[in-house]
Amino acid sequence: MIITMKNIFAKNFGLRVCMTQNNLFDIEKHISIKEINSDKFWFKINPIVINADPFLFVKDEILYLFYEEQKTTFGKGVIKFIETTNLSDWSKPKVVLEENFHLSFPFVFRSGEDLYMIPETAENNSIRLYKPNIDLTKWTYFQTILSGHKYFDSSIIEYNSTFYLFTTIISANIYTLKLYFSDSLDNTWVEHPCSPICIGNKASRNGGSVIKYNNVLYRPAQNCEKIYGEKLAIYKINELTKTNYKEKLLYKDVFSKQIPFYSIGGHHFNHVIFQNEIIVASDALQCNYNIFEIWKRLIKTIKSNF
Repeated sequence: MIITMKNIFAKNFGLRVCMTQNNLFDIEKHISIKEINSDKFWFKINPIVINADPFLFVKDEILYLFYEEQKTTFGKGVIKFIETTNLSDWSKPKVVLEENFHLSFPFVFRSGEDLYMIPETAENNSIRLYKPNIDLTKWTYFQTILSGHKYFDSSIIEYNSTFYLFTTIISANIYTLKLYFSDSLDNTWVEHPCSPICIGNKASRNGGSVIKYNNVLYRPAQNCEKIYGEKLAIYKINELTKTNYKEKLLYKDVFSKQIPFYSIGGHHFNHVIFQNEIIVASDALQCNYNIFEIWKRLIKTIKSNF
């Protein structure tokens, strides 16, 4: 039986929004403008243990930050958002999507004039599209893209008039990254001839949606070989067509452990351009100081090793 400090304590997540005018992936030059951290109270009942998977979106000169919030170790995730018009003053967090199953990874994107969200709905064995009301404060189920598996951390990119869907399935605790394509969101999704494009826990789970930066595509990938959420690699996508897919490792871990916020690790990266600034959202592992949650995790860790 192996019980480590990270197994028990490093299970919380907090998120950070930064601003930079330099290299998108040069974390050490990012300037923090907003943080939402997990609760760190020893005896709080139902603490917030996860604020993670942050996605930025710009609409009508408003910057929105969507993210997962989860209370207690085995609680159900919901999707919240905050918004700002000036990068200084932010609204209070508001729940914008809740289901009777766990939600996370609220990827928001635009296709034509329509807005969509694809949250992770693995507990529902599906990938589902949601559409918002006018001020994005309420999201409603629209349609199912795929079903029949537990799909994790799914995202879509429209590239050269084709929609590409990246999603992860898991079997025997091993991740497999699948790639699908379609001519429209309403059509049948076809598995790509190069799929699966990655197998194993080193790079097969997305750490955010595919990034388009300076007309180059990048795929953020979680490295979960040792501890979930400990590292985030960046892969440069060199070719993406209906017949071919090629990528190359660019950064083994984009998060510098020299920065206190990322000292334990992180697993998500997202960006937008807002008011001529590069705005980056990321998350990081944080230690859990709640005695009730530590006890729950200790018991689970002991049981999983017998």
